[in-house]
Amino acid sequence: MKIVFNNWTRPPGKEKPPTEGGDKIDLLLRKIGRFDFYINSTNVKASVIMAWNGIAVGAVLLKYEIILGFFLKPLWAYDVASVLLMLVAVSSILSLGFAAWVLHPFLWSTGETRANKGNSLFFFKDISALGIDEYMKREAAAAPEEVARDLMSQVHVLAIGLSAKMTNMQRSVRAIIVAVICFLLLITLKTILIVVCNGQVNLCNFYSLNL
Repeated sequence: MKIVFNNWTRPPGKEKPPTEGGDKIDLLLRKIGRFDFYINSTNVKASVIMAWNGIAVGAVLLKYEIILGFFLKPLWAYDVASVLLMLVAVSSILSLGFAAWVLHPFLWSTGETRANKGNSLFFFKDISALGIDEYMKREAAAAPEEVARDLMSQVHVLAIGLSAKMTNMQRSVRAIIVAVICFLLLITLKTILIVVCNGQVNLCNFYSLNL
């Protein structure tokens, strides 16, 4: 199959068009492929994060009383554990929300505004909005310069979408880090209580005595 643009043809994977625009188109297509790879890998990571956070939130909600049961004495330990456990839950929920936003499809087309729809020959929604005859006519009449401009716009739009995904991914990971730190503090607190209380140190009863 040959792709035809006005006066030049290009068998896929073989000859380059006899214009400088052909090299530009190849470069832009490679950029789009690179962005697509980043987008796909980010979506996979977001799915893993959502699964992890789902387990964390479920564990906190279903085992809340059981977990706090390890911190009944002294009373100050129970209060600290409650705060840390709540931070774990809140951080996990925030991370879950940011990860869900990463997976949200980015469907912004070239030149699209509230008043006008996009008119790209590379964006599937714009193509689907055209009748088959109109699409074939526009595709056949597209000049290399027009194709290059369309691709440049698509590269810019994809960069905007990818940047938003990466930002939300970073926020999601940071929220996970907070949750993990709080969970480690819970373990540290329990370890301290075991060591201190077994040693019969008055710290165990400090809070309750002052109440």
